[in-house]
Amino acid sequence: MVARAPTHGRHRALGLKPNSAYVLTPDGTITARIHWTNDDRAVAAALEDVLAGRRVVRRNRTVVPLVRAVGHLPAEVDRAGRKASHDVWRAAPPLAVLAGISRALTPLPVDRRGPWAAALLGVAVGAVALVVSLALG
Repeated sequence: MVARAPTHGRHRALGLKPNSAYVLTPDGTITARIHWTNDDRAVAAALEDVLAGRRVVRRNRTVVPLVRAVGHLPAEVDRAGRKASHDVWRAAPPLAVLAGISRALTPLPVDRRGPWAAALLGVAVGAVALVVSLALG
């Protein structure tokens, strides 16, 4: 069984990670927690381990699934309203910046916007650092 996005606060019994996926045995034993539900490879690997009777290997991939999720953030925040936008800026300014950049990348598939936004931001920061180092140089 895979528990995704439990409702009515039940997810709090499993922890405060809002986007985690849990793999459970039929008797309710949690055999794996995957930090991001969009990390399909980690979910599939955990299921394969359980079905094969193997101990689930811990796979803590956080950066790649998080960056892939950034492309979805603008639409989700828009649906949630102005307070949600304020909360994202207050709680995670780097994600808010990446989400803003990803908004301009609408020709790309949603899962590709976050990585491209991160790459563009990295190039921009590198360019500014180069200009500053040459100016101070």
